[in-house]
Amino acid sequence: MAAAERKLIARLTKTETAEVRVSQSTWKGRRVVDMRLWFIPAGGGEFVPSRKGFTFSAEKLPELIAALRSAA
Repeated sequence: MAAAERKLIARLTKTETAEVRVSQSTWKGRRVVDMRLWFIPAGGGEFVPSRKGFTFSAEKLPELIAALRSAA
């Protein structure tokens, strides 16, 4: 799915130069959710995605939400 088709759900500020972004898209016909660390490179500029993060099937959201609630 192209970046233009990705729906940004949330931005969680980590530091002035890093944030976690949660987005939703479609991959191979399935809805997926991506949680990834984005950062501003050392030279400055716009936020770019890092390799730190994961993508999972949206069907797993209830299980993830339950786990996060248990951690709270």
